[in-house]
Amino acid sequence: MTRRSYTAGFKLQVIKMAKETNNSEGASKYGVTRKMVIDWKNQEALKTLPKKQCSRRSGSARWPELENDLAEWACHNLRRDFVLASIGNIDETPIFFDMVGNRTVERKGKKSVLEKSIGHEKGHFAVALS
Repeated sequence: MTRRSYTAGFKLQVIKMAKETNNSEGASKYGVTRKMVIDWKNQEALKTLPKKQCSRRSGSARWPELENDLAEWACHNLRRDFVLASIGNIDETPIFFDMVGNRTVERKGKKSVLEKSIGHEKGHFAVALS
C-alpha cells in the first residue's frame, strides 16, 4: 500500500462505518488498514478539524532556539530593507594543486610520452563560489 494523506472528512466517514460494523469491515470498504482505523478512532482532535484539512500537525519544534533566532534575524533584516530573496547559494568545488593536463607536446611518431608532475595529483583545496 502506498503512503497517502486523507482528509479529516474521509477519516470521520471511516470511523462512522467502523462503529456501525467493526474495524476490519470499515477498513476493507474504504481501502485502508485496520490499524489506521484504530488510530483514527483514538484521535479526538479529528472531530474539531475542518473536513478538508489533511493533517494535524502538533508538537514542538526540534530546534526552538534556532527558529526563534531565525525569526528575529529575518525581522531585523526586513526592517533594514534587506531583501530576503537576494540570499544566494554557495557552492564548493575542489581545485587540484597539480592539474595534470590532457595534452602533451612531443615529436610526431613518439610511442610513449612521460608526463611530469610533482606527485600531488590527488591533493586539492576547496574554493567557495557564490
